[in-house]
Amino acid sequence: MRLFLDANVLFTAAHHSSGKAALIIDLSIQGYWEAMSCSYAIEEARRNLSIKYPDSLKRFEAFMETVIKVPSRSGQNCPVNLPEKDRPILEVAIHCKASHLLTGDIKNFGPCMNKPNLSGGVVIQTVSEFLEDYMKQKEKAQPILAEADTIYRIKRKDRDNRSELRKFEMDFLKKEKADIDRNLRIAEALYKEAVALGVIPLKNPLDGIEVDLKIAKVINCV
Repeated sequence: MRLFLDANVLFTAAHHSSGKAALIIDLSIQGYWEAMSCSYAIEEARRNLSIKYPDSLKRFEAFMETVIKVPSRSGQNCPVNLPEKDRPILEVAIHCKASHLLTGDIKNFGPCMNKPNLSGGVVIQTVSEFLEDYMKQKEKAQPILAEADTIYRIKRKDRDNRSELRKFEMDFLKKEKADIDRNLRIAEALYKEAVALGVIPLKNPLDGIEVDLKIAKVINCV
């Protein structure tokens, strides 16, 4: 997943290090998803932090080293009728193929939140909504993953067993010495049984041909 972070999310992650926004950054560093933003949003977050929480700027600059920076956009091609200041944010998120746009601006983005069909395919959510959906999807996936793992283990065990059986048979055949006398006795016994059953000697295909010809002549009036 590719998460585009609005300025207010970056701002909150910096001054509230134990909050949900900070968790988004921390998990992106661990490889759970990609976190990205643009200079337009980054500068807004930096400006607001310098005014309200200047002590948080150090943390902000530190985690921004891990956030992917994408070029800003003008907002002229934004598919949603948003306030002018918000248009560039959604346009950039769409352009960089983000799966989600995380923002705390419910007032302006609210009408198109969780409606990717209205927002260029990008799911717009608050951080809380995103984390809740992520956990729900993970819970749904657990039984499927567990079942897949069980099937894989069964198939692997079955494959290993068959492999071991083939190896045992080959090793047994290699170790066993050919007993020619015993094999001849078996062949002779099989021959006698075939004779007793009337399978041997083989029936002559021409036996009874005369009768067949006579019947054919009568039928065809030859």
